[in-house]
Amino acid sequence: MLDVSFLPVPDENQHDPKIGMQGWGYLPYNNPQLHEWVANIGKKYKIKTVFEIGTFAGYSTTLFLEHLYHLDKIKTIDPNNFSVGAGAALKKKYGHRVEYQKITSTFYVKSTGEHYDMVFIDGSHNGNVPYLDIQLALSFKPKVIMMDNIELPDVQRAVKKSGLFDLIHDPDYFYYTNEHRGRRQPGILGVFT
Repeated sequence: MLDVSFLPVPDENQHDPKIGMQGWGYLPYNNPQLHEWVANIGKKYKIKTVFEIGTFAGYSTTLFLEHLYHLDKIKTIDPNNFSVGAGAALKKKYGHRVEYQKITSTFYVKSTGEHYDMVFIDGSHNGNVPYLDIQLALSFKPKVIMMDNIELPDVQRAVKKSGLFDLIHDPDYFYYTNEHRGRRQPGILGVFT
């Protein structure tokens, strides 16, 4: 069981109209298969550092902090005003292991020598942004890139354009369906080496 009770709870008002509607569907964070899948990735690749594009409510950040057993630090970015509260709650619970920045991935300036073992991409899924997110991820020279919603057309185009075809783990992707506000929403997590 993953405890996310310390995080702020989003509703239909928690989005910034300037950056569009946020993703309301969450992965089934209490799914033991997902926990095991994430833990196995962490063990196999000895994931100690993570860069996350798209904090939103902090659920995936919490998932990584709890199930990537070697994890020392996660840096998570999101321009959404709601995510500031999530960033503060994560920092309060996990201390120095979490760094949150209120910024879009397209304005993120990488420091010289900045490196992460894993990058999780779950930011904007539209237009050229998924491609730019992948390029930022690749610049960190990670062992693993994990992307949410690789079933979406612009994300698929970005994956293809970036040459990310080496999906790992069996099955090749983690398919999930969740329900939010009475709507069932599918999604696919892809993990690339």
